[in-house]
Amino acid sequence: MNNPARSDVTFIVEGRPIYAHRCIIMSRCEPLERMLDGPMRESQQSEIVLHEQTYDVYMALLEYLYTDIVEGLDPQHVRLEFALDLLAVADQYLLDPLKRMCEKAIHKSIDVDNVAYMLATADTRQAHELRKRCFDFIMRHFGKVIGTRSFTELPKDLLEEILFAASKRGVYVR
Repeated sequence: MNNPARSDVTFIVEGRPIYAHRCIIMSRCEPLERMLDGPMRESQQSEIVLHEQTYDVYMALLEYLYTDIVEGLDPQHVRLEFALDLLAVADQYLLDPLKRMCEKAIHKSIDVDNVAYMLATADTRQAHELRKRCFDFIMRHFGKVIGTRSFTELPKDLLEEILFAASKRGVYVR
């Protein structure tokens, strides 16, 4: 991976090249297969510029495609924003096992201040396990969570769901 001598496709991310092999990428990821071997213009290009990705996250995506692991998701050292960004990319490329790896790494970082943001992200990205963990965390720490700014910024449908569940479970503010 990332060896210019043997690659047949180069992704340009944040102005930096990432060298890869079409056969590996296409065999591991259907959306990338359609992009690299379909009617899209990228199938004819040896250099593909990706504007909406970050270098670290795209390298992690390729690391996963090549090895089934992502060193940056080590729960002891994971950066929350990195894991959330990688979760979004995994969702975009329909890589459910990578999504689950991201969710598992993120679980360790849930706290009162970020749980509402994580819930909204998990809901948007259909990260079901993370969504459930965030929801349960909110129910257990309801009194503290509702006082955070991120809680007040939740979409209306999530707020309603949380408040309904809290009233149904008999959750109260201490």
